[in-house]
Amino acid sequence: MESNHEKSILTLLNDFSIIKDIITVVTTENIKSLISDYECILRSEGIGRGSIVALSISDSFTLSMFIMTTLEMGCTDVLFYHDLKPAEYDQLLDYYPVQFILSDNDVFDMQWSSVRKVGGNVKLFKPGADLSIWEKVNTKKLESSVVLLTSGSTTKVPKAVIKPLSNIIADGRAILEALEMKPGQRILCAAPIDHAYGLGFGLLAPLIASSSVLYVSPSILPSQLVKKINNFNIDILIGLPLHYKMLAESRSDTLVLNHLKIALSATAPIGRDTLLKFQEKYNFTIWSVYGSSEAGVMTIQQDRVSKEEPISIGVPFPGVRLELISNEDLPHNCYELAVISGALAIGYFENGTYIDLKKENCWKTGDVITSEDDKYYLSGRLNTFINVNGKKVNPLEIEEVLMRHPAVKEAVVIGEKSDKRIEVPHAFLTVSRVIEDIILINYCKEFLADYKIPSSFTYLDELPRGSTGKIMRNRLLKNINGGESL
Repeated sequence: MESNHEKSILTLLNDFSIIKDIITVVTTENIKSLISDYECILRSEGIGRGSIVALSISDSFTLSMFIMTTLEMGCTDVLFYHDLKPAEYDQLLDYYPVQFILSDNDVFDMQWSSVRKVGGNVKLFKPGADLSIWEKVNTKKLESSVVLLTSGSTTKVPKAVIKPLSNIIADGRAILEALEMKPGQRILCAAPIDHAYGLGFGLLAPLIASSSVLYVSPSILPSQLVKKINNFNIDILIGLPLHYKMLAESRSDTLVLNHLKIALSATAPIGRDTLLKFQEKYNFTIWSVYGSSEAGVMTIQQDRVSKEEPISIGVPFPGVRLELISNEDLPHNCYELAVISGALAIGYFENGTYIDLKKENCWKTGDVITSEDDKYYLSGRLNTFINVNGKKVNPLEIEEVLMRHPAVKEAVVIGEKSDKRIEVPHAFLTVSRVIEDIILINYCKEFLADYKIPSSFTYLDELPRGSTGKIMRNRLLKNINGGESL
């Protein structure tokens, strides 16, 4: 049963601290004082319980302070990524209008005059928008809640996933228990906290555990990341797949992880090659977290990776139950994964429609899972399977084969409509050297049935990625349909 203390940030603050630099630590008392100061300023501008507030702030420390303040005030926090273009912000605000914007991004100055500065470089804006879309959600459920915009959506705009503070705290407690986090541990968060992964692992779990957090930019260089880990005696690293890829491929022999006990990764799968290189270089195993904005954390994979064995999604977090749902459109031994969890979102908006997840009592992830020897393996997504003349093709299978070729660095396979109005596999690649299509086609023929072999290839300098490093398949899909250049 949900208790009142699960709805308050201040009652959870015990001995939580934020490390600013080698000599500056923001203590619990400092944090409470800042929250009080920010609350006074925001209330004087009309922000209070039930206010819809967008936050788009580049500095993770400042963002964390305003998230804690506004949630304590009973606001609904809509977390916008801070590095979007003006047209992208306009589109988001058309779909998800807000009363107030707190941001250090000058893009908002182009549309509205800021009311005032409210802390550091953060300014307050009042768009004066029509908020009728939010009336589809129970007002009480919106109070002290976070709205997460899902980067993986293939729709025109991201889904808006609504999670009350109590659900986010449930996620934090599951993380704390699974990692056995202890008071005083030092955590380095290199993940953006406007994303579910960074918010849960980099703010809520450390706050509940009375740990200390050091925030760094997700774009930090490998050498600087290792330096921070060692100089600050970091116990737990909250990293992104791109961080581990750069560390694994670093040519430096002086990078050593002295104090680190746990290295976590999420937002996208890490390639086997990166996992193996990292293990060999640092004698350290990366723990991979599988989750979603809608369900929160789901599973964690902690086993050492080998060259041959398939990599499972690991074991469920405490309080999480997995269910496999049969689907006649899927190949044999493939199922859609559903999740039941106390951290489940209350619902989400998609294309203007509100979906109430509490009525469903579970989240159907859209992920396709195979099961073997009581272990679960991720096999792709329902909406990414390619229908080749009635035969369902898993793009991950093709990607894995392509990435085994020594010239291929990364591969993403998308279903493309052919002249015969059927789908065929199209591969987007980054490569280490120039290579002809026919060589890759012949290579694929050694491992794949003819109908699974890509019919065409696009070579890119880099694959399009979101702020967390996740590959943006929707942009690739738009590209082959002629709607967007890369």
